[in-house]
Amino acid sequence: MVESASEIILNEIDDSLIPWLKNGRPATDKELLIATIISTDRIIQRTTSTALRYMHEPRQLKILRKFLEEKGLVEYSGSIADPRTDMPSGTYIFNATIEGATESSSPINLQVDALIKPKSKSENLLPIFLEAKSLGDTVNPNKRQKEEAIKIQNLKRKWGNDSEHLFFILMLGGTVPIRYLQIENSFGLDWVWEHRVEDLKSILDFYENL
Repeated sequence: MVESASEIILNEIDDSLIPWLKNGRPATDKELLIATIISTDRIIQRTTSTALRYMHEPRQLKILRKFLEEKGLVEYSGSIADPRTDMPSGTYIFNATIEGATESSSPINLQVDALIKPKSKSENLLPIFLEAKSLGDTVNPNKRQKEEAIKIQNLKRKWGNDSEHLFFILMLGGTVPIRYLQIENSFGLDWVWEHRVEDLKSILDFYENL
């Protein structure tokens, strides 16, 4: 087992960072210094980027809360089995659990960062589904896009119909590649920028006119 593990580790080692290990020789003082500096930098980047990522969502939702309350919406604290009927008009809720449906029509619980039910004369309208996303690099977006696409499809299977548009909005910040936006658009997702959250007003106005 040790031999197998060592073989795997040796295959994964960065040759340019630790060349002496594969060559079976002692490291020079200069090589050790360079390897220590680069390894430390990589560890710090990995740990701090993770910590910062968990801080972005609360920060974004704070921006969203301020905007919604300025528009007269109030936070809803009840449970939601049916987002059409359980959420009163003019309310919002953060970190809501909503039932969706898989491809096989099996029920699945989905976590949504925010549900927004704008003021409207019409009853039983779907709320706006919103996800807060702050992207820190060009790798992480690719990992999350499939999840977002699956989530909107699961929601549409459960709650969508031909007569009503299901709004699934991304609130974006950070480093956002063009390709990311192109792919999200192809899945039927739209977005607003966190520094231009007031762009949501156009959707709020749309609801008011229904």
